[in-house]
Amino acid sequence: TDSRNCFWKPCNFFSQFNPLKIYHLFFSAKNKQYITHAKFREVLQVIPDLMGMLTLGPLVIEEGKKEVPGYSGFQMIEFSHIALHTFDKEKEVWVDILSCRSFDQKKVIKYLKKEFKLSSIEVL
Repeated sequence: TDSRNCFWKPCNFFSQFNPLKIYHLFFSAKNKQYITHAKFREVLQVIPDLMGMLTLGPLVIEEGKKEVPGYSGFQMIEFSHIALHTFDKEKEVWVDILSCRSFDQKKVIKYLKKEFKLSSIEVL
């Protein structure tokens, strides 16, 4: 699946409460190589800049348990959040980026594909 098929649309549900639109990039993908803690941290630090967003608060990264090795990371941004999860045994990455301001989703997907060596992308 290529990036044109990723779930990317303004969500009008929230417009009844807030005039802002919500942009949601949400997918899973297979990765071709093990993702180190350093690479995971680097990617989470770069994505806000690619989106043109400021970070709010500290970057949070937790390592998975022995039964489910990988990493989960969360970064609040000025207009919402970025969450990434890796699953080493399954060689899988989950991406959840939510924003009240539009951003260049193709740029973010291209970056993630390159840095995490992603192959197939599946809309969640």
